Amino acid sequence: MSDIVKRDVIDFYGNPMTVQLVRNDPDDPLKRFVSCSIKFYGKKFMVMPIWHPWFGPVFMSTDDYAPAGISPFIIPTPLALEYGDQSEILYAKEGFERIFAETEIRMIDQLPDTVKEYHIKYSIENGKYNIYEKVETNLRNYVAFEVIKEPPVKGIFMDPYVPVNGIFFEYSNCGAWSEKTIYIPKDIIPSNMKINAKSMYNIIAQQHKDNYDKYVASVFREIAQSDTTKILWTNTTYWFQLNPHIDDTPPYAIMPQIIQKTKYGITIGRERYE
Repeated sequence: MSDIVKRDVIDFYGNPMTVQLVRNDPDDPLKRFVSCSIKFYGKKFMVMPIWHPWFGPVFMSTDDYAPAGISPFIIPTPLALEYGDQSEILYAKEGFERIFAETEIRMIDQLPDTVKEYHIKYSIENGKYNIYEKVETNLRNYVAFEVIKEPPVKGIFMDPYVPVNGIFFEYSNCGAWSEKTIYIPKDIIPSNMKINAKSMYNIIAQQHKDNYDKYVASVFREIAQSDTTKILWTNTTYWFQLNPHIDDTPPYAIMPQIIQKTKYGITIGRERYE
């Protein structure tokens, strides 16, 4: 038995999404936990309401299946504040704002003409596996920003939100402390940029937002405008499974969802395997 605590409909670039908060087994005190999910054209996926430094309050997908092959799937909406732990979300908001305001940086615009390797880390299955992508780049095309001082905020980490479009960071260990340096391509740095952390993070945020509009918003605008659309639901765990004999590995990694829209706005979904 489960009890629906809250349910709303979100318009996501012209697509209706139903978000609901469910308390499982409300009569059993040992099983009173709340889960948040979103139904999108007949298929449900689990989400977590969080504060994202570039998009504000969002629902972020947490299960193994990613609609349209986008993982993690982020849905910006103020409604996330009403579905999550509001005090925890607002604490994260305040923490990120402190980092933007109180971090001190130093800019180095003349870097050596050398090729450098950096790694982008992807966490799979809640950090159980880590996948690294190695990238080579010439530092001559970059400006470096040394993070001299960053306010310590418990539970708030900027690092996962930095890498995008060639932007990367690294730590250099110096005795008992580590210094972080963020590298940003010269061609995306404004000529009149103020040398402070807020301006630096604004550049990074804009790159993330541009990517979101290009790779996420455009996909779902196209879905909204189509009479019949095939959406990929990708099992992200399947692709990165290190042990092929694990019992819960599904036989198919991609499940297209066929969407049919009528003149009344009704949608009918049926699942197929390919």
